[in-house]
Amino acid sequence: VAGQEAQLTKLREQLLQAQAVVARQEAQLREQQLQAQVVGHELETVRAELQAVLGSKSWRMTRPLRAARQRLALLAVGLAGILRRQAAQGRSSVSRDAPTSVFWSVDTFRCRGAVVFAYGWVLSATSLPVEVALEAEGGAPGTGDEGRGSPVRLTASLCQARPDVAHHFPHHPHAARSGFLLYGALPHPVAAGQAWGLRVRWPDRQDSWLPLQTGASPGGSGRLQRIARQARQLWRWARRAWAIGRSAGWATLIAKVKTRWRSHVAPQGGRAQLIESLRGLAGKQLAVIVDHALGGGANLFRRKLAQNHLEQGGVVVLYFFDVATLQPMVTVSCHDRQDSYAVDGFSDVLDALEGLAVRQVVYNTAASLPDAADIPWGLIELKRAFEAELLVYLHDYFPVCPSQYLLNDRGVYCGVPDDLAECARCLRSNAQGFAMLYPGVDMTRWRTAWGALLMAADRIVTFSRAACDIVLRAYPALAGERIEVVPHVVDHLPARKVRIRKGQRLTIGVVGTIGYHKGAGVVRDLCYHILDRGLPVRVVVIGTIDAVCPPGVLLETGPYRHEILPDLLEQHEVSLVLFPSIWPETFSYVVQELIVLGCPIAAFDLGAPAERLAAYPKGLLLREREPGPILQRLIDFWHSLPSDENP
Repeated sequence: VAGQEAQLTKLREQLLQAQAVVARQEAQLREQQLQAQVVGHELETVRAELQAVLGSKSWRMTRPLRAARQRLALLAVGLAGILRRQAAQGRSSVSRDAPTSVFWSVDTFRCRGAVVFAYGWVLSATSLPVEVALEAEGGAPGTGDEGRGSPVRLTASLCQARPDVAHHFPHHPHAARSGFLLYGALPHPVAAGQAWGLRVRWPDRQDSWLPLQTGASPGGSGRLQRIARQARQLWRWARRAWAIGRSAGWATLIAKVKTRWRSHVAPQGGRAQLIESLRGLAGKQLAVIVDHALGGGANLFRRKLAQNHLEQGGVVVLYFFDVATLQPMVTVSCHDRQDSYAVDGFSDVLDALEGLAVRQVVYNTAASLPDAADIPWGLIELKRAFEAELLVYLHDYFPVCPSQYLLNDRGVYCGVPDDLAECARCLRSNAQGFAMLYPGVDMTRWRTAWGALLMAADRIVTFSRAACDIVLRAYPALAGERIEVVPHVVDHLPARKVRIRKGQRLTIGVVGTIGYHKGAGVVRDLCYHILDRGLPVRVVVIGTIDAVCPPGVLLETGPYRHEILPDLLEQHEVSLVLFPSIWPETFSYVVQELIVLGCPIAAFDLGAPAERLAAYPKGLLLREREPGPILQRLIDFWHSLPSDENP
């Protein structure tokens, strides 16, 4: 019997080895199939474009064929990219157990001093990475670490939507969420000759090293290199636009193009041209505004402020930072035109305004501005030099902490610690919000600078009592009547209520652009909890979510227009809405919109949403953080609702 058991054990080991061999062969086969798919798609696109060029009228003409030559140059760049990527497959793995084939592309990669912006995608044949970080090996110059192999690194945000990648990998279950975005600052500018690359961590904890081009700076320099980069960028844009149109619909593509066009600002000149332009506006009343250009409620509020000033015959000077190009920008707007100028920093704005009439100085937000440390003192100088009114609007908590959502290095609300040493420790490894833009920030100096701005302000406005209380925790000297609470007015929705049908199945709605700070991880964990237990519950995201969720549980509608929100809620038979934001929002347009529409809403007991839902008859405040208890509270809430609600 012992001999037979030993023989049986040996047979089991042989069976397991055989199964492992079969599994490896199947994985290799899947990788080869995906390689064939992506090459086939790209070559088919190139073939179609080539036929279009050869069949065009300009090709058959005997005149100089400038347009056709340009298109052929782009095609050549695209073919070279295909061959280069295929040559790189399978050689980028630094571990024998890491994926043997990694598909990836860095579509945009820019560096200005120590500030870096990158955008792209990466996946293997079977999975998405759990971490992507940009590394520059060899140490930072001037620190004594050159050549010692100590890398500097920036961590990217993952799960960005990439419908174009999904078009090229139709059989990959998660290709649509393979995008990454990186924006931050290194401790020091990286010297020429250092090796740049992406360090990719996979679910099995294995790493891949994906090398990027090296040169004097990321992306290289020189006229020929710039032309090559522009050609590659045009090729990527064309391919991505075609893929989005085919997969997500041409209406979605048109909407994306319109959004990008509205946000794109082409400078008409630099510092000298800005000074000349402002000199021509002598005698006009100027309003100087500092803001980001990332969209959302803060930009909507700023546009209303600017429009009011323009209607009174004034001029608006807006200082912001164009993240995609890493360029500080200034726009000068008056009643009949708007001009844009590329500058080196906020000091150029101060110089250009000398001798003019500045009536109002407005801080809207400096989140995403690399020179944010200079902004408070610059605004104070403007107020004193021109005896202007200084207005501060607190759309986030950036004056409290560079992590403007107050999420700590563990990704949870920090509560604003009393000890600044704890803040300094947290920020050394904090990748939340724009904290990575300010490596080595001194929190004592940070609070001193922003505290001085708040004390100098003629008016400080928050949009909820909860936000005011959090600001006072960091700046108790502002207690009293210094801070006003003025909620936003939401009047852009149709004047009707949403019809809530209870139905036989719980449908949880989630509304908005759901990134990490908006609760993408909460929704993902909730969906997998529902899937693992086979529960008759579905989740509908009216908008987008930066997370990989099981498609059998979650439906994502994509971007939507505000005026059709009531129709979408009814169309998808939403039973109640979960607002999963994990930071103490200063207002939240989404929550107010849902209250106006009469929807049942559940949210965490944080910030302005909790303040308003506490007084809302159809509101539920959640103190639970685990998916199981959250779902049970939502089910109980659903059962407590009336069977049917008529508008």
